Amino acid sequence: MSNPSAISFLIVDDDEIDRMVLKRMINKCDFASCITEVTNGNSALEYLVENSNAEEAISSQVRGGVS
Repeated sequence: MSNPSAISFLIVDDDEIDRMVLKRMINKCDFASCITEVTNGNSALEYLVENSNAEEAISSQVRGGVS
């Protein structure tokens, strides 16, 4: 069933498994119309500049000792 209030998501994570898990969780909730995946912050910024009219939800996980 499609959700009329669905939104687009931008998943930013360098780990493929983490991206896959998050994508599955979002799909399971049935409120995403589009899910885009990138592997780093620079790619995320490029995507957002190129898609400046897009509504985005960005998930970020910060781990201690990792920059």
